[in-house]
Amino acid sequence: MEITDAASRSKAGNQFGSDQKKEPGAPTTGEPEAARKNRAIRAREQIIEGLQRQGIPYRDWPDVVRAFYTNPQERQGYSASISPLRFDPPPFDRLNETPEEWAKRADEAWRKHRDDFLKWINTFVALGVDEKIPPRKRTRGSRRKERNAPPDQRANWAARRLMGTPWKEIADDRFHEDQVRKAATDLLKLAGWLASVKPTASAPPPGPPSPIARSGHKVRPLFPFFSMDVRVCLTDD
Repeated sequence: MEITDAASRSKAGNQFGSDQKKEPGAPTTGEPEAARKNRAIRAREQIIEGLQRQGIPYRDWPDVVRAFYTNPQERQGYSASISPLRFDPPPFDRLNETPEEWAKRADEAWRKHRDDFLKWINTFVALGVDEKIPPRKRTRGSRRKERNAPPDQRANWAARRLMGTPWKEIADDRFHEDQVRKAATDLLKLAGWLASVKPTASAPPPGPPSPIARSGHKVRPLFPFFSMDVRVCLTDD
């Protein structure tokens, strides 16, 4: 059974309180807050991976980082998945069309199917049934010809800054101090750990990677995400 009418969709959205319109000045709740928490969790995991890659001992981590790392409840996120209807590409008639002609028809059919689905989910935002989720901020260089650092590099910068390393010691010949400061600060803000940065001091060079980092292990939540689907289906399972 698919949820297609606004009333049923609103009832399904009650898991996040998404059928209630936000009053001006009211605190952020529901789906936007759930998305914000998911992004904060991922940012924190990236910074912890940076700490591990650089061999910074767990005992030296700030208290707020250790509390997050050891508390499974702090590492649980949210999900609100919506499955689109099944897409069936058009049949291929090899006696009357070329593979290239069929591929063009199939691409057009998929684009229409995709766009119809996006219009459908955006309708509930326009009606106030679902809350609009702010887009994820993309990290860019502050100058037009500036090269962008990979995510792991930005996490390493944030991890070192969190430990109190001065900006001038984090920057290098490839990435100047202003770029390092902006990227690391943005990640620390997203994680909610900017206020937990240790007092700036000349820090020793990072030690060897920890066994976890050498093994390529990634930090993951100890428990799976809660699944809060807004679609009800009957299956044979």
